[in-house]
Amino acid sequence: MKLHLLPLFLCLITLTSCTSLKHPNILYQAHAHNDYAHKRPLLDALDQGFNSIEADIFLHNNQLLVGHDKKDLTPSRTLQKLYLDPLFARYKKHQGKIHPNSTKPLILLIDFKSDGQKLYPKFVTALQPYKKMLTSAKDNTLNKSAVTIIISGKSPHDLIFADKNRHAFIDGRIKNLNQNYPNTIMPLISASWKSHFKWKGKGPFPKNEIQKLKNIINQTHKQGKIIRFWGTLDNPFSWQF
Repeated sequence: MKLHLLPLFLCLITLTSCTSLKHPNILYQAHAHNDYAHKRPLLDALDQGFNSIEADIFLHNNQLLVGHDKKDLTPSRTLQKLYLDPLFARYKKHQGKIHPNSTKPLILLIDFKSDGQKLYPKFVTALQPYKKMLTSAKDNTLNKSAVTIIISGKSPHDLIFADKNRHAFIDGRIKNLNQNYPNTIMPLISASWKSHFKWKGKGPFPKNEIQKLKNIINQTHKQGKIIRFWGTLDNPFSWQF
């Protein structure tokens, strides 16, 4: 399970540390990237207290199938079976929450891997049975619930912007911060670490890059958004920072 910065610090998790707890501590700043690669998709992350989980999907043979590449797809690994159904079961079991002790919605980041123009209408239809569980925006009014779905990848911004009663949102990029998109459409900023910083995780973090990082985070938080860096440095020194 690869961890990403969300929003500032990279959490270093000892995977056995929470398994003995009935309800693990919630890791609001940890992100389960490519979660579907686990033997127990979703469930491993929830057992460890992760509150942000990512799955890639394709529209294939009229199904929403989970996988990183088309060659990985199998009819049994649908978005509904691996994620939406078990989340909805927990939602009902825990009286409207995914983590019983959580104070925030769980983020389900869905990376569209195939044509978003074709995928989004099918995706909207697939979400209908789970609407009670999902954060929604109607006429620019945000209604939080147990799960906030954010679309990344090949997301069709035009269709999502036009959807006035949406149950999914989009992640933006750092350049979008200057456009002040409301959080009823763009609550998350995602960015490639290597596209913005040269620091390799060894030796001092250059002061000018630290300041750049602080400026990005402050601008993001000022707008009430959270930020996720992908491709972060995978070594203990950077985790500690």
